[in-house]
Amino acid sequence: MTWRVSAKPRAYQEALEWFRAKVPMTDAQYQALSASRRRKAFTVAGVAQLDLVHEVWTAIDAALEKGTTLDEFKRSIGDKLAREWGGKNGSRVETIFRTNMQSAYGAGRYAQMTDPDVLETRPYWMYDSILDGRTSGLCKNLNGTIKRHNDPWWDKRIPPLHHRCRSGIRTLTEEQAQARGITSNPPDLEPSEGFGYRPNLIEWTPKLSKYAEPLRLAHLGKMTNPNTYLGYYGDYGDAAVSLAWGKAMLEVGLDTPIDEIREALGFTPFAGLLRPLTGRHETLRDVLVDPNKSLLNKHRARVVAALHGHLKNIESRSAVQIDHNPNSIPIEYRSAATRRFDTALLNISLLLDKRVTVPADMELIWTDERSRTNGKVISMNYKAIGHGIEHEIMHILEAHNSNMKNQAFAFFSARTANESSVRLRDLYPDAGFTEDELALLDGFFAPYVGKIYDDEYTEINSMGVQFLLEDAIVFQQDLDHLFFILGQLAGR
Repeated sequence: MTWRVSAKPRAYQEALEWFRAKVPMTDAQYQALSASRRRKAFTVAGVAQLDLVHEVWTAIDAALEKGTTLDEFKRSIGDKLAREWGGKNGSRVETIFRTNMQSAYGAGRYAQMTDPDVLETRPYWMYDSILDGRTSGLCKNLNGTIKRHNDPWWDKRIPPLHHRCRSGIRTLTEEQAQARGITSNPPDLEPSEGFGYRPNLIEWTPKLSKYAEPLRLAHLGKMTNPNTYLGYYGDYGDAAVSLAWGKAMLEVGLDTPIDEIREALGFTPFAGLLRPLTGRHETLRDVLVDPNKSLLNKHRARVVAALHGHLKNIESRSAVQIDHNPNSIPIEYRSAATRRFDTALLNISLLLDKRVTVPADMELIWTDERSRTNGKVISMNYKAIGHGIEHEIMHILEAHNSNMKNQAFAFFSARTANESSVRLRDLYPDAGFTEDELALLDGFFAPYVGKIYDDEYTEINSMGVQFLLEDAIVFQQDLDHLFFILGQLAGR
């Protein structure tokens, strides 16, 4: 078997969610908060200007999202901080970067380690220090300590334990812990002030109703504005605006009351996605931090949140119309095929913002051959199941909306740069692909998403919308693709 490995970074979602729950504020505002409320906030010592604090927040967020380096962080923000501080201080800038990055990674790692499925098989934790000339005496002494995950000793010793701490936690099975030796009398050493606590519900999902009004508005305005995320997706070129829309809609949905989402999605194709998420939670952001919810359901919460945010913020349109002749369908297939046709028009009308141009003269012809479109007429196999009609409609919309087409090619190019093509026939020998049908693979949820066309179409939107309707959970492995197609449907 040949394994394909991509070195392209993927965002550490749990770390991002922890960091993005923090609200930027000035040093003076931060100092006025109680200790518990400070854990919801982000500040930079010695900085009095809120817009500069927000710039630092944005630069760290971009590093978590895109994997940017310390040097890039210094170039983006170092000179501005130097002016505020009255002189350059490279060590201080590095401390800001490393402390915030390690805190976010640590919190993200904690979310993964405390997933119920993980705790069931790996209930012991080991403090794991990097031992070299820069290791602190604290971390050197704690290195190798093994205790069960719920032992009170961990309550104040979740890394990082101090500025520039590089330590972590390694999970162990019970057998591994016994073999290494469970620590009976661990060192009773204290972390630096403000460090070492277990990431908790307050940190992961701040209750916006309990924020002071200025902080609440700052949080909402920052997180739900697509412009906040344009810089994160700069590598995608023209596609950045659609990605930014989808990311902002995720944040809208996460803080919307679940009862409101349930009512809104109740008569849509997405109603079933919400069923496993119901219970005592007020919002989907609460689901993300519930230790009793599986990673699958947390991924499901993100997909539902982004969908709801999108549907809530697009401008609805009149129903999409396509001419077809149901009498051309053999009688034994007619009922099922026409039902799929009617459903497809409702689905596209539901998802599509009115700013997207829909050709008035679209036509569908029923056939017993492979489904396809020429950019105006859809040839649809009447035996086909699933959401193939929506798939072909998206090809037509991409062809008739130049902005959508340009963004789709920009997204495709950014994702598949330096990839080698493969024959779809080699991947799916029995699927009827021809010898010249090629694809570029980039961790898409299906290889066909990367199919190569001659500047005519992509499968980014068509496959995206088809699977959004058929099995939206596939986007758990690729939220950027979900964000992008929502932005395309919104006509960004």
